[in-house]
Amino acid sequence: MDTELLKTFLEVCKTRHFGQAAENLYLTQAAVSSRIRQLETRLGVGLFSRQRNNIKLTPAGERLLPHAQMVLNAWLKAYQEVAVSGVEQEQFALAASPDLWDLLLHDNLPLIKQRYPQLMLRAEMHSQPLMARQLLEHAADIALMCDVPKVDELMSEKITELNLLLVSSQPVADTAALSELGYIAVDWGVTQRAQSSEWLAGIVPVLQTNMARVALEQILKNQGAAYLPAAMVAEYIASGRLCRVADAPVFSRAVFVCYRRDAEKKHWIEKIVPLLKGV
Repeated sequence: MDTELLKTFLEVCKTRHFGQAAENLYLTQAAVSSRIRQLETRLGVGLFSRQRNNIKLTPAGERLLPHAQMVLNAWLKAYQEVAVSGVEQEQFALAASPDLWDLLLHDNLPLIKQRYPQLMLRAEMHSQPLMARQLLEHAADIALMCDVPKVDELMSEKITELNLLLVSSQPVADTAALSELGYIAVDWGVTQRAQSSEWLAGIVPVLQTNMARVALEQILKNQGAAYLPAAMVAEYIASGRLCRVADAPVFSRAVFVCYRRDAEKKHWIEKIVPLLKGV
């Protein structure tokens, strides 16, 4: 199996958009479509279903997802151990859910590398269930997530709290207008879904994503509304490109860093976690 096919499959899973996946992989959209067709042909099943503007995994695609992630993780780990065997660098693996990547890892990775140049960093975006599994299997050293796994072998520390604002591309007066404009549901975890369910009752999302950046770009390029972190949308509100939805509640989401209680690289975790906290 060509690992590039699996990598393309995972990118489409992550973005739920062939065009965005192509941009992230530095490919044409036709090349991405061709790779997905090759993978579907080899497996003999369809992996994605296209409904309106939303791309969803088929049941077969859902079953392939964890296997594809494990295969690529194993290959990457093997490659790094072989390729850098003669280089005196210690590896440190960080993982984050897609919605937290831009907010907490994107700007902190250069800082970590600058502070500790002897580290070879590996940073990946994954779903929360997979990150918990990676921690347990020693495939990741730390993981950033909103919902702490209830697993005895793992421990967590709160590193920050996000204020989520409901913003829209144009002023809206009520939830009915929100539905007409197009609500994009960003997955901020179980707690936030429970908090917002009553206020958003009856609103059917036009798009569901676990990437805040995807929701923001869709709203800016087209139209719509979504709950997004205050830090991410502050400049757009100030410039008038986005509007806060009147009377919409503000939700707070705690962000945690998780790692194994018996982590082999505890000394590095103790150095890197304060950087993520901004200490």
